Amino acid sequence: MSSSRIKELINGISTKDNMEIIKELIAIGKNAIGQLTDALQHDSWYVRYKIAEILGEMQDKRAFPFLIRTLKDETNSYVREALVESLGKIGEQKAIPFLIPLLSDKDPQIRSEASLALGKMKIVTAVPYLLQNLNSNNGRVRWAAVRALGAIKDAKAAVLPLISLIDEKKEKESNIRDWTAWALGEIGDTRAIKPLVEALKKDKSPDVRQEAELALEEIAKKHQFSKEELISKNDCNNRNSE
Repeated sequence: MSSSRIKELINGISTKDNMEIIKELIAIGKNAIGQLTDALQHDSWYVRYKIAEILGEMQDKRAFPFLIRTLKDETNSYVREALVESLGKIGEQKAIPFLIPLLSDKDPQIRSEASLALGKMKIVTAVPYLLQNLNSNNGRVRWAAVRALGAIKDAKAAVLPLISLIDEKKEKESNIRDWTAWALGEIGDTRAIKPLVEALKKDKSPDVRQEAELALEEIAKKHQFSKEELISKNDCNNRNSE
């Protein structure tokens, strides 16, 4: 693929119907990396945003230093989000020292994307910082932290905070409660059994109840119990559970 064709495609990103252009650039792959990373400095924020997304989809680690360099200077929030998301997709471990501080960024969207990126990379050292975001007033920040902790799995310190979050008296957003049930199932700690049974029996949201049941199945499988046995022994309304 000629350099002039790649340049033409990059310039075409700013047009309305750019899906085919983006697909072609991704398909070109490594031969386009140099010009794509240069385009992270494009005058148009929209082009920078799309270039960052393309580099994430390509998952070429050569893009890592350019994404980091751009992130340090970028002021547009949409572009910053795309840069952080792409760092998670590329999965370069050298990105960790740059991503963890973003968990306390002033922009909640950046905190969310940093959480998701670190979760995708399964970075255990991020757990204490993710736990702080479980207390955020922003629902998306809490949701992203929950997802990241479940993805990391090796997050025993998160069990009690997540148990608190599955209680619908404390967490009003059902979307966060159902992801919390999923995360507890992924972590697989037996301390979550009784709260999950409570959620299965009492939560008003059918999605939460479904995720609680699936989480109990995961924990039962991990500890070689039957799901029915777990539910029976931990159902507060069942006299046999006492």
